Amino acid sequence: MTRITFVQPYGLLGGAERYLEDVLTRIDRRWVERIVVLQDGPFVERLRDLGFAPIVLPTSASRVDMARSALRLRRLIGPGPAVVHANGIKAALVAGLAGVRRDHRMVWVKHDFSWDGVLARIAARRSHTVVGVSAAVVSGIQGPHVVFIPPGVAMRSVDRAAARHKLDEELKLSPNAFVVSLVGRLHPVKGHREVLAALPEIASRLAGVVVLFAGGPEPTNPVYADDVAAASAAAPTRVELLGHRADVVQLLAASDVLVAPSVPDDRGMGREGAGIALLEAMSVGTPVVAYDDGGIPEIVDDAGVLVTPGDRSALADAVVTVGTDRKRAAELARRGIERVAAHFTVERMVEAMKRVYRDAGVDA
Repeated sequence: MTRITFVQPYGLLGGAERYLEDVLTRIDRRWVERIVVLQDGPFVERLRDLGFAPIVLPTSASRVDMARSALRLRRLIGPGPAVVHANGIKAALVAGLAGVRRDHRMVWVKHDFSWDGVLARIAARRSHTVVGVSAAVVSGIQGPHVVFIPPGVAMRSVDRAAARHKLDEELKLSPNAFVVSLVGRLHPVKGHREVLAALPEIASRLAGVVVLFAGGPEPTNPVYADDVAAASAAAPTRVELLGHRADVVQLLAASDVLVAPSVPDDRGMGREGAGIALLEAMSVGTPVVAYDDGGIPEIVDDAGVLVTPGDRSALADAVVTVGTDRKRAAELARRGIERVAAHFTVERMVEAMKRVYRDAGVDA
């Protein structure tokens, strides 16, 4: 019987973790041999809450640490046939070091552009299948073993008026407030500074703007959260740091626009491979404004407003357009709902991943 060992690099709560959770909770649990997480954190607790028993192997980015975890992973998997789902480049490198041999077939799900180049090519060569969450994210990897499976979200009926009323009561907002939300952990790549830099222009042209930053702090960069808090306090209009939210879909339904002005760092992090928050916003009829980069154009297409990366003035223009042109905003909302329903449902994504697992040899 061939089952799957899932290797997850980080213990935080983000898009890659959400992708994995959607798979784990929708496939036959007999397919799951074990889940190995290379960092402790809230996602480990989330897995336990879902009834799994994750094995935590704390692993830094150092070669020695990764080799040590690879050896432990090899011992866990053993000599028999297995499929290894590596959920990201770090997981793929550790699994590769573990000696994924002929009877150990690796499915590498590539979520972003981090460590692209030599390391990505090494991971791809050791993979039975490379799954890209967008075509852009696997554009540098060639071969018949490369497939494209975008993330998906559950289509649900959300009462936007009720969600907005609840948010107004929670934050004491005016009914006429124009709510701009950014969903993502407090990390420099997520674009909080882009929004704050564009905010004076937005506020001068659009009345009642309130900006909501939803996402917890980044453990590796706690100073950034303090910087964002200080800049938010000095902003020309109200900015709220909400921290991690379990009700993101309701928050997005209560928002007038979702902004995603992600900016890459020198390692390639920050370029969005796809963007689950974008899909969630589109699925409930919230217009999207984003930087035109990475996998975002494939997700959004004509269901949002895409602007040149780094052009903060264009970012401000796009937000103001959504806030002042009700007909345009309504059209974007309609296109978003239709686009997600047609191409980006969670059921579609999971069925595609099941086919990949079966092709790799899963026979549980």
